[in-house]
Amino acid sequence: LAYRFLPIHLYSNTKNYSVINQGVVLINSTGILNNLNENLDKYNPNMVIIMAGINDIRKKNQINNIVYTIKNTLTKLKTILIFV
Repeated sequence: LAYRFLPIHLYSNTKNYSVINQGVVLINSTGILNNLNENLDKYNPNMVIIMAGINDIRKKNQINNIVYTIKNTLTKLKTILIFV
């Protein structure tokens, strides 16, 4: 269950915010990067938590490709934040 990997306070009923879990079974880091713009436009979040790389490793993707894709995802998020 994806929620086990998120900080427990994000699921607290005492806070005034929503948690939208867009976890996709067996998605790899490339899939996360490809879906990023659509999800950001759809939900307009104040916070983004990404857990990536596990399925890439399971699929025996090269570690340098995994790191490259995750870095591109973070760069895209930083670029979006600059223009908000």
